[in-house]
Amino acid sequence: MRRITRLALASVCATGLAAPAIASAIETTIRVEGSTATTIPQSPQDVAASGNTLVTDTIDGDTITVPSRSATAQLAAATGSRGLAHGFSIFNFGSGPTSFVNTIGPDATPSDFSKFWTFKVNHVTSSVGADGALLSSGDEVLWFFGPSGIDSELDVSGPSAPVEQGKQFTVSVKSYDGAGASSPASGATVSYAGSASTTNSAGVASLTATGTGTQSIVATAPNAVRDSATVCGYPAADPTVCGLAKPEGPASAAPAPRAVCRSVGSSSSGGSTGGTSRPTDATYRTIQWHARVTMQRVAAMNAWLDAGIEPGDICGGTFGQAPFVAGVTLAGGGPTDQASAPSPRPVVFDPPAAPTAGTGATASTTLAKTTRRISIEALKRTNALTARIRGGLTGGDLRPGAIGARQLAPGAQVRAAAPGAAGAPASVALATSPTRPATFTPSRASATVDARTARAGLLRSSDLFQELRSGLGPDAFAPSSVGTASLSEGVRP
Repeated sequence: MRRITRLALASVCATGLAAPAIASAIETTIRVEGSTATTIPQSPQDVAASGNTLVTDTIDGDTITVPSRSATAQLAAATGSRGLAHGFSIFNFGSGPTSFVNTIGPDATPSDFSKFWTFKVNHVTSSVGADGALLSSGDEVLWFFGPSGIDSELDVSGPSAPVEQGKQFTVSVKSYDGAGASSPASGATVSYAGSASTTNSAGVASLTATGTGTQSIVATAPNAVRDSATVCGYPAADPTVCGLAKPEGPASAAPAPRAVCRSVGSSSSGGSTGGTSRPTDATYRTIQWHARVTMQRVAAMNAWLDAGIEPGDICGGTFGQAPFVAGVTLAGGGPTDQASAPSPRPVVFDPPAAPTAGTGATASTTLAKTTRRISIEALKRTNALTARIRGGLTGGDLRPGAIGARQLAPGAQVRAAAPGAAGAPASVALATSPTRPATFTPSRASATVDARTARAGLLRSSDLFQELRSGLGPDAFAPSSVGTASLSEGVRP
């Protein structure tokens, strides 16, 4: 569906990409589909219309200069701005060095090349490498990871308007071959809200709206690249969850949340990533210290969530209709002044001791490689916890009965609460498989990449820490994920 909706905070460090607002920028989009999930949803990504860009391999520190309007430069900018790994191998077939992308995010080409990264431009499989694929305004680039022989991609279109719960809606799925020709995707599987349907000969599937709020529709098929769209579902009594007008009548819908959170000061993000870093012993020890602080802070926050979210951890007025499952219905008529600021549990952790001064000499290769691994791992864990906290929490993360009158949106009351489970907690695996970089020589470029990677993790984890200290608000809970078990006895009908 067409939707514009190695860290080189990382990988771009020359020419116009450092200032995307330049007049000569080319407007393009990029999407990255990994082995099991979407790594980058289709997003705008401007590239410079001229000049060259130095791209850094965030896995082993190799560099290559490519045209700024190439698919390689576009990918480097997109992964770098998101803190995603981006690795490649460099070959020279006689006409100069060229890169072969082998890593994007968590997916890396195995040694037997049973899977690898491929890209298409405007649905057409590229006949040249990414370094030589020069983009024009409006071009859409798709990267996907899989075995040889896959060049078909799906394109799913959902309903253009919100759908009332219990009503049927249809989705249409097309398939583009390697040459960019489209046809109806017959027999594709369309997954939505825990159910699945199969497209007919016209590429159309019928589904029934069951969820509340915006939900994903994912289309898959053998030997084809997945695609996704969204649909907003709403209960008949409260279409406002999808931005529609309230129904007329005496029974008013539940008001939208107006969360009251505790003030804890301004966020730490937005600071400079700094200049270049010298590859000294002291530099690498400081980078490692920043990364270890990040990992300990992330582990403490994850343990805080695993212990179960208590009433005091939640901002007053957080819960309107959207986070509740279909069996829980809110409406107006409740008190309008019950919300109050939360008093969250403290998040406690012991940061590691500050680094020693170091020798001041150029660092060893072993120290540099270890620093690269630790800095990337710290950022990976921070990103995993970010996904859990921002829109990923469920009723399973709440202690039973954690939602009382204070946590409901002001003026809301529970009109119906069908029995149901709380749902599985949104736990995450913070211990990932550490990236082990190949041998490389410490350099100013690699030290700068590692310093920016570690600082990105430190700043992002600090933002999460401030969020927990101020209280969890409406944006922390996934739509249709909180059941009756999370309601206190005092608010059940």
